[in-house]
Amino acid sequence: MKEVKSENVMDRWIESFTNSLVQFVRKEMSEYRLYAVVTPLTRFFDTLTNCYIRLNRKRIKGDSGADDQTHALSALGRVLVLIVRLMAPFTPFFCDYVWKNLRKVTGASEESVHYTLLPTSDDSLIDTTVERRVQAMRDCIDLVRVLRERKAIPVKYPLKEMIVVNRDGQFLEDLKSLEHYILSEVNIRQLTVSQDKRKYGIILKADPNFKILGVRLKGDQKKVVDYLKTQVTENELEQFLAEGKLTVCGHELSSEEVSVSYTSAQSG
Repeated sequence: MKEVKSENVMDRWIESFTNSLVQFVRKEMSEYRLYAVVTPLTRFFDTLTNCYIRLNRKRIKGDSGADDQTHALSALGRVLVLIVRLMAPFTPFFCDYVWKNLRKVTGASEESVHYTLLPTSDDSLIDTTVERRVQAMRDCIDLVRVLRERKAIPVKYPLKEMIVVNRDGQFLEDLKSLEHYILSEVNIRQLTVSQDKRKYGIILKADPNFKILGVRLKGDQKKVVDYLKTQVTENELEQFLAEGKLTVCGHELSSEEVSVSYTSAQSG
């Protein structure tokens, strides 16, 4: 299989993501924590198909030109070769079936994937910045899909604008860097990002974990919950988000006991 280096962000991401997975699996297996690798491995194909292939289907089909198609297919091929070698000890028959089909393209000398060694990661291909950006994009797309479903607005119905409000400026920059993919996937014409929640009528809301608080606070639970529901201020919640702790009625609360959500002032 011809090695073709791609500068496309999605090609760089899937190769980085796969090599990070190889790195993780080898580390966990060296510590005999085999149980820890099963879930990431099984989720990989969902990530590959529903993120990489879905967002690059036009490139893979050749709609953006022969060179771009070659870059996409080469990246996909390298990833598949790597993942079937990595998963071979866990799903031996499936991986051997895929390997034998890949051999028609790769020309690998080994007739079976089980004649190959467990792969090592190519650390030069790991780009944590790209992985972070794509994860932010995926989180955003998933949330838009949830909102569309709740409002019974099908994806085929285009929307004028989506507004993302987040206190993390880096997260917003990451979204803007992949704006084209986001807008295309959720069928929205414009992406607006902001850290100013007041501008869009967004307020912070405290959500107490009744189960945990009830065990620890016992008789004081009611007054603590009442304070969180009716008296806690925006500044207190902002400080809680920054420090991870909040003192209410003499009790120091942690992020496990209280979560903070963003909500519309009109519905809050």
